[in-house]
Amino acid sequence: MKQPRIWKINWPYLLASVLAPLALLLVSVRNCWRLPEDWDVKQLLQLPPVLPFRWPPDRLAFLPVVVLILCWLWWDFGVRGIFRLCLNRAERDLEEKGFRCAHAFTGRSCAMLVDEEAGKLALLFKWNPFRPYTLSAKRIGKVWVEDGRRGRGVMEGTRRVSFLFTVDRAKVRVNTFSSNRRWKMDGDNVLTAISMADMMAELLESMRKGEG
Repeated sequence: MKQPRIWKINWPYLLASVLAPLALLLVSVRNCWRLPEDWDVKQLLQLPPVLPFRWPPDRLAFLPVVVLILCWLWWDFGVRGIFRLCLNRAERDLEEKGFRCAHAFTGRSCAMLVDEEAGKLALLFKWNPFRPYTLSAKRIGKVWVEDGRRGRGVMEGTRRVSFLFTVDRAKVRVNTFSSNRRWKMDGDNVLTAISMADMMAELLESMRKGEG
């Protein structure tokens, strides 16, 4: 029986999630702000600032700002919330089907559950949240670890530690550590993340080969 191909992105969902709020923002700016042809955003820094609307403003002048805030909330919390809801539903469905989760990782773009006894993986992707995948670990092609090491000397460090594997033509990255700033390679959190990534890589390799 042919196994379904792994798709990390549902393009209609991605485009709707990103472009629809952006289009709404552009429409609100065009309809609520009357920008002169020679107006530039740098003019807001002048004293007095040159605003993109008449002063005192009418009721709709601040609508684009409200729309911008709503767009930011949607991009940051709405998409993440949908991903979380779909993940919770997928976990319940898997449990009802007898999936016994021994390891679980949830990152910003991907969630992975491992049934070590059955030799199976469950995957759910942020930009394809309505399509969870359950597959045999024997479909894994390659497994490796990236510690994210960058810089030299006192600047050496990492912002991300992860283990990666391929399924068919898809590359899946699962983070065991991520940060907005660079951490030293000998830090406890980085060493723990590297150890966890190595452990998971060894486990997936063993499951791929049908060992254990």
